[in-house]
Amino acid sequence: MRQKEFLIADYKTGFFRRDFLRMTGAAMAAGALAPWDGWKALAQEQGQTPVAGGEIEIAIGQNPVSFDGRNVSAISSFQISWNFYNRLVRFEQDGSQLKIVGDLAESWEVGDDGSLTFHLHEGVQFHNGEILTASDVAYTFNSINVFEGAGVREGSLSSGPFNLFVVYGFLNPINEVQALDDLTVFFPGNDNPFAPLLSALASFGGIINEKSDKEVNLATDPIGTGPYMLTESVAGTRWVMERNPNYFKEGLPYLDKVTWNLLEDDFARVRALESGGFQWISRVPLGLIDVVDGQDALKSSLTPAGGFQWFLSFNTSSGFPYDDARFRQALVWALDATRVINLAFFGKAKLAEGQAVNAELTDIVPNLDLENPFTLQPNLTRARELLAEVGIPAGFTVDTWIAAGEANATRAAEVYGEVLAQIGINLRINFAQTAERFSHIFGEGADFGIQLEPISGFYDHDQGLAPVFATGSFFNEGAWSDPDFDRLIIAGANTVDPAERKAVYEELYNDHIFPNVPKYHWAWQEVPYAMVANLNGFEPTLTQETSFEKVWLDQ
Repeated sequence: MRQKEFLIADYKTGFFRRDFLRMTGAAMAAGALAPWDGWKALAQEQGQTPVAGGEIEIAIGQNPVSFDGRNVSAISSFQISWNFYNRLVRFEQDGSQLKIVGDLAESWEVGDDGSLTFHLHEGVQFHNGEILTASDVAYTFNSINVFEGAGVREGSLSSGPFNLFVVYGFLNPINEVQALDDLTVFFPGNDNPFAPLLSALASFGGIINEKSDKEVNLATDPIGTGPYMLTESVAGTRWVMERNPNYFKEGLPYLDKVTWNLLEDDFARVRALESGGFQWISRVPLGLIDVVDGQDALKSSLTPAGGFQWFLSFNTSSGFPYDDARFRQALVWALDATRVINLAFFGKAKLAEGQAVNAELTDIVPNLDLENPFTLQPNLTRARELLAEVGIPAGFTVDTWIAAGEANATRAAEVYGEVLAQIGINLRINFAQTAERFSHIFGEGADFGIQLEPISGFYDHDQGLAPVFATGSFFNEGAWSDPDFDRLIIAGANTVDPAERKAVYEELYNDHIFPNVPKYHWAWQEVPYAMVANLNGFEPTLTQETSFEKVWLDQ
């Protein structure tokens, strides 16, 4: 085998095979077994017997922000927090498809008015020894509105206490959640039912304990019902979680201890995995998947296409020329998405062609019939014509910000910049640590011009569009605002008829997003993870849910 340093140099110059391992999930016998029993049966069918015990060291590339189950908004926070908490329901990968299964909820019913009634598992314990009741669930949701800065839907859109666009904007304003008895939770319906509610709850961070919320800061000291408990934390460096001995899913988790480490440089994480410093790492540079799979002691695993949804974003709040739709259209016409996918992502992505959600991977949402004028991109002639109309001089500089050490984003920007140069645009790539980069992209001091950004996969058209396009929402970093879009996104969320919802989202794309292109979704990427060969049970999902509940070491 060639030296590792030479292989990494090969990656940086683009010389790598482009074949790759596609992740395939294993279907669970529907309804035959509880999810955790089904996992044991599946492992045994494949000739594997999960082994309890063992400790692993793992690494992620971004610093988590908060561990409070109600206010987790960064993927780095989600990755760790999913191990501290449970949700009422959760997404589970079933082969190439996503489905919704029970988690804390043993069963549920959907009312004609959009209401949801959940029946909880009995005897579930929080990490502090408190027994989970429906009152804790109701408290979790009814206390969300104390948070600020998570992105909001305008107050006029809500008559209830839920006025926050929480967790990427997944939760629409709803009426107060009620505890009907110790094990029954009721989400009332109303005149404007929230159609994506079940999907939103599957994406939600986690159910908290009311008593612990009043005693500790859950952002740094999480107390949930999840398979692991946080036992040590060194901010910005490492987080140690140990097995929950009272976990309500019998026999789980398998591992005794998992230590998370922050290592922001993508290449450094791969080197540390190769040297034995870590047993699992996140966000592997796509060009290094072959390096990982070429070593007997290592293996990779990828989400289906859509684990990351890449978009081209414009800072429409910064004035000319970003506030001119013609300028934005020109840069979209210059985006050769196929070239970027091949050269920067090594083929491990699919063309999104303007759509946020990869509807092929779930029956939660319908496929849309769209009139996308940019599907024949790139068209450099049209791009130059539009730039001339706007009056953009040759050599005009556009700034973009990338987190230091992020290989995939860097390569994508470099490939795109090569094409922009052909239409007289200079793409200036700026690097910064994660926190500093945020200051250049979000808030009043944002000074970026464009961003090639990935966002973790969403599964309902409302979830795919509202967080990045609605006025004031968290990932609308360019501060684009269209009152008609905001009106329609609410209408789509409040429409339960599938055909009517489909028509609303088609109108949103065809009449608002494509003509204005404040953002343009151009790729659905597979998200890669790497690990030692004897680490089993990790199943990557579109949600990028890094749960170690079912992970075990073959020792």
